[in-house]
Amino acid sequence: MNIAKTVSGGYDMRGIRSISALSASIVLLSLKPSFSEEKSFPLLANTELRISGGISAFWMQTLDRKENPSLYSVTDISAANLEISKPSSSTLPIGFALNVGRRAVPTVGIEYEPFVSESKFELQSAYITLDIDKLNIMAGKIPAIYGWESPFTYQNANIQRGLVWWAEFNSFFNGFRLTYSLLDTLKVIGGVNDWNTKDGKYALEFGISSRPLSNLLANFTLIYNNRNDKYPIRLYSLALSYSKGNTTITLNPDIITVPDSKTGTNGNGTGTGFGVALFISQKISENLSTGIRFEYVKADKKFDYYGIGKDNSAVTSTFTLKYSKSGFFIRGEASYVKTDKPTYERNKDTQFRLLAETGFVF
Repeated sequence: MNIAKTVSGGYDMRGIRSISALSASIVLLSLKPSFSEEKSFPLLANTELRISGGISAFWMQTLDRKENPSLYSVTDISAANLEISKPSSSTLPIGFALNVGRRAVPTVGIEYEPFVSESKFELQSAYITLDIDKLNIMAGKIPAIYGWESPFTYQNANIQRGLVWWAEFNSFFNGFRLTYSLLDTLKVIGGVNDWNTKDGKYALEFGISSRPLSNLLANFTLIYNNRNDKYPIRLYSLALSYSKGNTTITLNPDIITVPDSKTGTNGNGTGTGFGVALFISQKISENLSTGIRFEYVKADKKFDYYGIGKDNSAVTSTFTLKYSKSGFFIRGEASYVKTDKPTYERNKDTQFRLLAETGFVF
C-alpha cells in the first residue's frame, strides 16, 4: 500500500482513508512488546487457537479552531478489531493469523480524517508462519516491525499517535519476512514488501532485534525502496527500550530519506527528514497508569513526511491518564504541538487538544 503523503508535501486523502481502514494484530517474534495481553477465548481454552481484539470510541476537541467546528470537535470509533491466530508449536511448526477490523488514526499535529464513511469491517491482514529450527518465515499481509507505536489506539500508552509514527504510517503490507535467531538474545531480519512503493516495485527490509538484558530491548529496521521507483523513500528506524519496576522508557529516532530516482520522476531531487520520540510509561497502581510522549521532528526543505509542511520543525508533548479493569478502560489525554512556522488555521504555530477514550479489550 502506498503512503498517504505525497513527496510534494501534500496529502492523498484517498490514501489516508484507505490506510485508516487498516487494523493491527499482534507483533510476532517479540520484536515489540504487546500493550494488551492476548487471551484465549474460554470455549477454546484447551486448544492452541487464540481469539483476541477490542472495540473503543473517542472524543477529541482541538481548541481555538472556530472556522470548521465539525472538523475540530470529533466523536468517532477509534478501534474495532477481531483476530484469530494460532502460533506454531514443536508438534506443528506452522502458524497463522487472520485479522478483521478497522481503526481511526488520531495523530498529534495532524488534522483528523474520519474513516467511517468509506471503510468496511473486513479482513485486514492474513499471513502464515513457518518455523524451521532457528529460522522463522512469515508471508502474506504482514505486520510492520519498525518504530514503537502499535496500530490500534488501545495498544498504545497514548490515544493519539505521534508525528514520528505518522512519517512511518503503514502498519501492514504485502510481502514476506525471514527472521533468524543467531542467539537467544539476537535476531536478524530480512524481507521484501510493498511499503510506500509506486508502480508495483517492492522494497527491501533489513533489521536487527536484540535483548541483551531481560529489561533492555533494541530494534533497528531499514526499509530500502527501489531507486527505479517513482518516489524511492527509505526509512531508518531505531527503538531502544528500558524497563525497571513499573516504568518503561523508550527512545525512538527515525530518518526518512528520498534519494534521486533513476527515472527522474520525483522532480525535487534528494531530501532528508528526521524525528525522535521519547516515551515514558508508568503503572501507578493495579488499575491506574500514565503515558507521556515528547517529540521533535524536522522536515526537509523539499519533502515533508511529518505533516507539518516543508522546511519546518515541531515539538510535541502528550500526557495520558488511564484507568483499566477486567478488560474495560477509560482514559483522558492532553496534547500540545509547537511548530517553527505557522501550520494551522488562523495562521497559528500551535495546536492544543483534549481527548477521552473508552473501550473493552479481550
